[in-house]
Amino acid sequence: MDLSACIEAQKEELEALAAIYGDDVFSYTFEHQEGSDGAAGRFLVTVSMAVELSPDGTTGIPVNISLEPSSSNKLSDRSDRSGPQSLGLKLAHLPPVQLSISLPSLYPQDQNSIPIILEINTSPSYLTKNQVTVVIPELMKDVFGRSDGGACLYEFLEIIRTGGGSIGSSSSGKGLGGSMEETGAAVWCSASDGHGEGVLDLARKLQEWESTVLGKDFDGTTFPCGICLEGKKGRVCVEIEGCKHVFCRLCLERCWKLAITEGDIMSVACPSFQCIKLRTSSSFTSSYVSPSSAFLALVEQIVGADLLARFNRLADKKRIDSDPTYTVCPLPSCQAPVPAPEITKKPGEAKNEDRWEKYRQCPKCGFPFCLFCKLTWHGPHTPCPLPTLPAFIQTYLSLDPTDPGRRLLEARYGKKNMERMAAQAVEDEENRKWLEGKTMECPGCGVRTEKSHGCNHMSCVRCQAHFCFRCGKSLSVLHPYKHYNNPESPCFEKLFDQNEIDAFNREAAGGWVDDGGLAGFGHLF
Repeated sequence: MDLSACIEAQKEELEALAAIYGDDVFSYTFEHQEGSDGAAGRFLVTVSMAVELSPDGTTGIPVNISLEPSSSNKLSDRSDRSGPQSLGLKLAHLPPVQLSISLPSLYPQDQNSIPIILEINTSPSYLTKNQVTVVIPELMKDVFGRSDGGACLYEFLEIIRTGGGSIGSSSSGKGLGGSMEETGAAVWCSASDGHGEGVLDLARKLQEWESTVLGKDFDGTTFPCGICLEGKKGRVCVEIEGCKHVFCRLCLERCWKLAITEGDIMSVACPSFQCIKLRTSSSFTSSYVSPSSAFLALVEQIVGADLLARFNRLADKKRIDSDPTYTVCPLPSCQAPVPAPEITKKPGEAKNEDRWEKYRQCPKCGFPFCLFCKLTWHGPHTPCPLPTLPAFIQTYLSLDPTDPGRRLLEARYGKKNMERMAAQAVEDEENRKWLEGKTMECPGCGVRTEKSHGCNHMSCVRCQAHFCFRCGKSLSVLHPYKHYNNPESPCFEKLFDQNEIDAFNREAAGGWVDDGGLAGFGHLF
């Protein structure tokens, strides 16, 4: 065999592999043999090949991390170790496998000149001892045998890169060819420190690598924003948790800030038409589900801490509205939602009157109070001290300041308390008059809405009912504007009020109308 021809064939193969994988993954050097001419020697190859388990690079496949005891630990000792013995994950990537390979002088022409694997490492270490010492070397022999005197390194490295036979083998040596029923997972990794804590530590490190790779891929990919429809790089985009829809950060910021400002927290979600259709469908529940901590972190990242605080307050209010067992802490400085206490009842036991049912304690400030009178808790057997609060306040307000009856009430309940409650009653009456004059009650849930600008066709942000702001009549969801096109309707041709039409005409004529950016929106009360 011609030694020079073999060296030249090796050089051509290595140059091709370096062009395919790049210098950061694949490199090689030529080591001259001492005491010989310049042609004698061998090539040393260094590879750092990241493993891509998923064909699309994003879909995770099952990965089982099992505990592989060290030589000093017996299998029977595993039950004595702290932490789990195995753990299942779904991953699309694994950290690089680092290989050092020596090419014999007569490779690839000589059938006995199999490339020699000098070293196999991973960081963190996740390959089993069997994979390192048996499976991967045997894989090299198998690939070389199939090459029939041709180059084999590319096929071998592709198996490594795609998590094939060597990476996807269990501790018994079974590769991806084994069935899922036999292996229990698509890929096996091993925590080889002999301790259960190693399983959790390895799982954490593998997940960190997965996040790093996916983050780099996301940042460099161009996505069409679902709002402005422009192509934007991932580094200026946001991926919504769960549905995986992508929007540019600026569009999502404007959308969510407006929704939180207007009190429509149900719209602080994915703004894609698919997700909006799902949320507004008849099968979508109207009860409020608290967002996950990851989603709250995303909201804070997009809108800032101040609007997140408002979002949380509105979410608490939404939770109270959707769950009748919740009430509000009566302290003006708190106003946190207070759930009903858990009442234990034996199976089959009839529900009897429990005087403790009206007891509440705020989980935020710890204030104990009565559900009925909203005063400090007075015990289960003591009746509420002010059972006829509206009546005696009305009496107090109707009496002359010098009337003895007024002074008697002040002496009984305290002058400051009576003045405070009277002032509150006057304020409540003024608020009631204002609400009746400036807002319209939703025919679906009863919540009142103020129209700040736009047409008279309203959509309730609480129950999604459609109604007319002028007359309060419920409108058809599919054909809401028939109400304004029917000559027999009291709102015929009154979709817009005259002041809205005048404002539009002034704006069209070149005038400027300051609507505060609230055109077409209403406020929820």
